[in-house]
Amino acid sequence: MLGGVPRHQLDSLAVIAENAPEPARTTVPVHADCYWDNWLADGDTLTALLDFEWARFGDPLDDWFFLVKFSGPHMPAVLDLVADATSIPKDVLRTEFETRSAMFLVSDLRIALEHNPKMAAGNIRDLEELIVGRYWWSKR
Repeated sequence: MLGGVPRHQLDSLAVIAENAPEPARTTVPVHADCYWDNWLADGDTLTALLDFEWARFGDPLDDWFFLVKFSGPHMPAVLDLVADATSIPKDVLRTEFETRSAMFLVSDLRIALEHNPKMAAGNIRDLEELIVGRYWWSKR
């Protein structure tokens, strides 16, 4: 255990990092907060995208990640739709999204360990779901 993080989680994070995709070859404007609550729609027509404080230049997959990750029980169906719409194989998307999940969780965990150790337990639980539960791979 290192700083409260179990050894098996650290080892698994190292494997995720080793298998991480290459950096994006395309950098475009991304919303970077593409949760469903930030979309306004009229029927099946998108009318507005809200909440731009995280907007930046980045990989377009960053927006797809948030959309898929926060689709609740619909995550597998949304993953299928994104794979179809982008022509990116689902296994490639899963690898991309697993890497992003690990990155965000480790960042949040680092902040929690430095500033509010009580919050770290939730981050460690989420890492366990990602690593042991194989979040992106078990939802097939």
